[in-house]
Amino acid sequence: MKRLALLMLISACQPQATAQDAKKAGDSAPVAKVPAAIQKEAGQTKEKDMQNLKVRAPVVAGSWYPGTFDALSKEVDRLFVEARALSKADPMKAAAVVAPHAGYRFSGPTAALSVMQIDAQKTKRVIVMGPSHHASFRGLSILDVDAYQTPLGLIRLDPAVAEMRKSPLVQSLERAHNREHAIEIELPLLQKHLGSGFTIIPIIVGHLDFEEFKQASDLIRPYLDEETVILVSSDFTHYGANYGYMPFPVNEQTKQNLHDLDFGAYDALKNRNAAALARYKQRTGITACGYGPLMIMLNALGAGAEPSMLHYTTSAEIMGDRDYSMSVSYFSIAYPREDGVKSAKTMEDAQMNVPESNGNLTKDDLKALHAVAMRALTLAVKEGPSAIEKAKVLPYPELAKEPAGAFVTLKKHGQLRGCIGFIEPHGALIDAITQNAMNAALKDPRFNPVMPEELAELTVEISVLSPLKPATLDQIKLGRDGIVLTKGYRRSVFLPEVPIEQGWTLDQTLQHLSLKAGLPKDAYREGASFEIFTSQIYEAPYAEH
Repeated sequence: MKRLALLMLISACQPQATAQDAKKAGDSAPVAKVPAAIQKEAGQTKEKDMQNLKVRAPVVAGSWYPGTFDALSKEVDRLFVEARALSKADPMKAAAVVAPHAGYRFSGPTAALSVMQIDAQKTKRVIVMGPSHHASFRGLSILDVDAYQTPLGLIRLDPAVAEMRKSPLVQSLERAHNREHAIEIELPLLQKHLGSGFTIIPIIVGHLDFEEFKQASDLIRPYLDEETVILVSSDFTHYGANYGYMPFPVNEQTKQNLHDLDFGAYDALKNRNAAALARYKQRTGITACGYGPLMIMLNALGAGAEPSMLHYTTSAEIMGDRDYSMSVSYFSIAYPREDGVKSAKTMEDAQMNVPESNGNLTKDDLKALHAVAMRALTLAVKEGPSAIEKAKVLPYPELAKEPAGAFVTLKKHGQLRGCIGFIEPHGALIDAITQNAMNAALKDPRFNPVMPEELAELTVEISVLSPLKPATLDQIKLGRDGIVLTKGYRRSVFLPEVPIEQGWTLDQTLQHLSLKAGLPKDAYREGASFEIFTSQIYEAPYAEH
């Protein structure tokens, strides 16, 4: 029990603020007038300017990090000393960094190493993006305050926030901030490293579809000048029964399996490929809580030099555990600043492949099918499997009567809760959607059936696969197309993301497909046939049902 409680504390997805912290923060929102006793040493805001400021008060000071000026100042100094010992590389002048957000005693040195890559002389603005661990919502939330407070003082919001608020994607949702630690935990590190005078654009990222990811990237891209840095606050794999994510068993290979899983995600980050990251998450269900902010960052930065992976560790390693039955992974990553700001690679450029026409489902079609999936999910959980036919009374597109492969994925607080589907059509798409919604909720063998009281906490994702179509080798486009190889009675398939994640050429991909089918690796060269397919995805919280 002691070990479970400790792991709950260090988990980025399970913040454990004390009752006293909660009382200080208030039940409705962590917004307060500036206390009279702000330490003057902080120097972030002149005392005469403080009178009418609306301030986001800290909610994990005193639990996740020290709660007084002196203690926090000393602790952050210590973290930077430890960070220097983690990497022998000289600090770079980064355009963006990725930092973990657990308690300082666990991921603090790794996070400090990321912050050290920011140019303290030139940086005047930091766009800090983090996930929402407690509230399910759609879009982006920037709290309606003038400044964020830590025990080291105040940090003003950047004037650009006023312009960003004009976007329909942006709201001020207090419930997304009143217990959230993802942004707050990074701020004392920034204050110590950058000193006074910098501003922040603090964004909590909710659920976004592919088009909205692009819109969010477009929203921040105009501000990516040489005085601005992106900081993405994200942990990576949350593994164990407590997190509802165990893609492999606990044994002597778990540590290496976690490493391989995390570095599969890092490969997409290294290649600055948002599409590959999305496909990797879809395939593995990896519980990287900052997936949304990472997607926005990748699309906003666009093509450029590879980042530096400065440090990788896990909570199990830090604690000296050997069984790895529960573990959270931490990366320190920094993207070098380019000469000038390059135009970003959009989702379409990255071959995300969410077409709007040409006989494919439109975004509105996908949204309608998503509503059917949520209705089927509700009926299956509350009334039983036989009730899902009633879900089809909802409006759905004519194309849904055609055969198509489909998956339905359920997530709870960002963690996989069920996923069932198939690549080839098993009847009409509408049948696949309703059946797989029920199967994901009740028949995924990895999980207990979803209970009615869980529904409001779920996020529902549908993936619609195009029909298989014959293709010649010169028609196959890696990253866009899933590939099915058939030779005689032997058959094998790779999803679109596999070759990109593995770094294979087309020949290498086909060699591996041949081996997967139980054939010699060059069997694809003669007598084999090929089929290709693409996929479209739509995700939204159940709460929007």
